[in-house]
Amino acid sequence: MRLDRTTLEQAGGMSVAALLDQRVSETPDQVGVEATSAALTFADWGRGADAVAGWLRAELGELRGERILLWMSNDDATLFACALHASFKLGAIAVALDDRSTAAETKRIITETEPRAILASRQVAENLGPQGLGALRLLDWMPAPDRSLIHLWPVNRRGVSGTPSSCDPRDVAGNGSVAHEGRAEDDAFIAFTSGSTGRPKGAIWSQGAVVQYAERATRTIYSLPRGGRDLGPDDVLQSPIPLYTAASLIENLYSAAFSGCRLLYEGRRFDPARSERRMHEQGATVYNGAPPHFAMMCDLPETEPPPNLQAMTSGGSAFAAPLYKRMRARWPGVGIANWYGLNESGTGQTLNFGDDIERAPEAIGRPIPPTEIRIVDANGSDLHDGDEGELWMRAPGQMREYFRNPEQTALRLRDGWLMTGDQAIRDETGLVHVVGRNEERINRGGFKFYPAEIESVLLEHDDVREAAVVGVSHPVLGQEAVAFVVPTEGATVDETALARHCREHVAANKAPARVVVREELPRNAYGKVVRRELRSEFEAAAGSATS
Repeated sequence: MRLDRTTLEQAGGMSVAALLDQRVSETPDQVGVEATSAALTFADWGRGADAVAGWLRAELGELRGERILLWMSNDDATLFACALHASFKLGAIAVALDDRSTAAETKRIITETEPRAILASRQVAENLGPQGLGALRLLDWMPAPDRSLIHLWPVNRRGVSGTPSSCDPRDVAGNGSVAHEGRAEDDAFIAFTSGSTGRPKGAIWSQGAVVQYAERATRTIYSLPRGGRDLGPDDVLQSPIPLYTAASLIENLYSAAFSGCRLLYEGRRFDPARSERRMHEQGATVYNGAPPHFAMMCDLPETEPPPNLQAMTSGGSAFAAPLYKRMRARWPGVGIANWYGLNESGTGQTLNFGDDIERAPEAIGRPIPPTEIRIVDANGSDLHDGDEGELWMRAPGQMREYFRNPEQTALRLRDGWLMTGDQAIRDETGLVHVVGRNEERINRGGFKFYPAEIESVLLEHDDVREAAVVGVSHPVLGQEAVAFVVPTEGATVDETALARHCREHVAANKAPARVVVREELPRNAYGKVVRRELRSEFEAAAGSATS
């Protein structure tokens, strides 16, 4: 069956390998994946995955149900696509790592997931350097200078154990097509939660779920903001989202396989001027990013809008009204949308676009069918519109469980419903607004409020591009609010004036006690602010000042 006629239910019964096989049969010579210095047609992708799968089987033997760590950057997108798909073909479970991860962080993931091997790029080896390689027991090893190779490091719980080897996915001599061992119902990958407020947990997704969400992205997230036109072979999807994230894997890589579009990856470090220039040069029709990407591009000098651009989709972190206004002014006529989802739920479970986003840009929108939502009280009872409670979601393809963590699984899944941990309100029109996460709530002397309210006020100030508010320890009140801001390009933030701006717009007991100016905010791959770093940094500095 052609992919453009495949239903959501049929997608859920398809393995990832079968998805790419079908795409290759339909448009083999279409460029599917393009990095900054290399590209793959869909046929190249299929052949490269076969080459890697044959190599892995020869080196490691049976891999069904085994974990494979993938450690590469956006610059290595073509290598990553072949390695990931090879893992799926063999029925292995992929765990993608941040290319900036340290050796210590990687050893923790090795301990938690017990993988058979790490597949890494030369870029990652260079990032680690001799000290990091030594910590992983690769003291006497350095990769060949050829950046087109994938390097295999066999591992045990202590680090690398065995002889490393390398594979060129372009070398298909002697490698025929590898039979599909992965099935729709098999575990496909472990997506570790962002860890923006606590220790990451590994959400497990099936192969069928990957295909289902690729179908939904193709026909909703990228379709609705541009009048219902599904993503297709005539489209160019451009994205700076790091390839190791669940959002990028589904909304970018396998949405390209499902739709037949050309996927254009940005480089490993985001360059806003280069990114906007590529929109013009490469004819991007859809741009999928996170709020910080759009904020940085809006700081650039004014320029003509990209002529082919039809939609810009944002997700991964809170979307603020001031940013929407700036985007609307910079890219008039382009459909702008904000999606909401979690690693556990699947990306893009709700969408805000069209008249809704014009009226309430900060809302997360409405559920995308067949997603169901509830807003409930502490007892799990449904609340009326306008009442604040926890947002619960239910949709086909959401995570099965947390990897080897039944206690946390039980706390998040109940009768098929995912308890998001986000506090939300549904207004009288049906739009859903997230007001904050339970663990982010600030308790100042018994008065409780969420950072999002203060952050929205800070972002209304012309001199502020980014803002984050955290609760820090206070000897009398328990907690007080501290704001961290990044100035708009060329602006100078007056901390006293900004604090006064807050007191003019929110109650005095919500206003931040301090405003700290930074060059950037610590963010994870999804664009979410890592609040625990800000809190730790501030409290450590305060402790040093008083000692």
